[in-house]
Parts: sequence; structure tokens; C-alpha cells
Amino acid sequence: MSSGERIRDAAPPVTSDEGFVDWGPALPGGYVGGRVRVMTASPRLVRAAWELARDPEEGWTVRAEGARGEELARAELPPHAREAWVRVPPATRGRLALHAGADRVAILPFETPADAPSEDRSERWASVGPDGRLQVASTPAGRAVERLAGPGGPSSGGSRAEVPA
Repeated sequence: MSSGERIRDAAPPVTSDEGFVDWGPALPGGYVGGRVRVMTASPRLVRAAWELARDPEEGWTVRAEGARGEELARAELPPHAREAWVRVPPATRGRLALHAGADRVAILPFETPADAPSEDRSERWASVGPDGRLQVASTPAGRAVERLAGPGGPSSGGSRAEVPA
């Protein structure tokens, strides 16, 4: 899309003669009861996000703990904060504790992967059947590679596979 083109809504909102625009029901201000989520963002970074009914007067504390309870990292945040990015060592299994002032609000587990290429070098292939279910395949794209490469497959020393036009 060029910079001169504009993105337009698929359907304009319903309007009346008085200029009232009906945008539908109002969105909720938050989740009832609140939510706290933890996501591993990278081998060295964990993200906590929360939406709770109240903000503490003293602010938030997010504490990353290792498997034996040792403190890995701590973040002190203002009362209006809704997320925290916490640095942790790679290949770590632990828990993230969210505190509102002196009160513990939540403890959630996390696990970060190793900061290295995966040791798992196995290949597993599947295709989606006409009924929408996965079917185990022995090659990428099921039998399509064999059809394109001819008998013996692409590694049999044969000539380059040609795709029909």
C-alpha cells in the first residue's frame, strides 16, 4: 500500500440524523477479579503483565526467584504500572512473585530456554488431511517431495527436480 492510500473501515458505524454514532456496547474497564500473566520473552527475559481491580499506594514489586527460592532479580514499580520486564539467567526454572506493597498478589512459574541452539535435531513431519486432522508424514509436504524429485528422492544423485508449469 502506498503512503497516499488510506485504510478504511469495512463498514461505517450506524449514525442517525442527530449525529449520534452507535459504536456498540461499552468495553469493560477491566477483568472481574483481575489477571496476572507471565511470558518467557527470550532466554534472558521474562515479562509479567497484570490487570487488577486496585492499585497499591506503595507501588508494585516483581521478584524473580530460582528453584531453591534464591532471588534472581527484583523490580520496584510505581502504582500505575501494568507490566514488568525482568532479566533472568538462561536455562532457568523459577517463579515470579508479584507484590502490591507488602501483600503478595500472585506467584507464577516460568522457565527460560538455554541460550544456545537446540540439541534436538530430529525431524517430525505431518500434513493436514481433507478432514482437517494431522496425518503423520515421512517427508516434508507428505509425498510432494517424492513427486517433484522423482524415484529415489532428491538425495539419490539424480538430476535436479523440475516443477511442472
